[in-house]
Amino acid sequence: MIVARSYVRQIAAGTSPSDPAADSRPDDYSPRDRWGHGTAIASAAAGVSNAGSVTINGMAPKAYLGNYKIYGSPEVNESPSEDVLIQALEDAVSDG
Repeated sequence: MIVARSYVRQIAAGTSPSDPAADSRPDDYSPRDRWGHGTAIASAAAGVSNAGSVTINGMAPKAYLGNYKIYGSPEVNESPSEDVLIQALEDAVSDG
């Protein structure tokens, strides 16, 4: 992985007056994958060959990946704004 960024802090508590739940629960601001979906997709894309009872490898083993987390926890910060999406895309381009 070449980069790991989180934009959850930008959409976190206090930024959405229409969503009181955003102010009532904390969220995970790290770029860590909490649910496993991103990890599974990264493995399918760039996983190194691993032989066990079944041999698994990604489409482009050892490729460099970028992680740009734009969604927070379900029912807390699950809707990134347009400016967060644009910032993540601009950062991805800048990061190469």
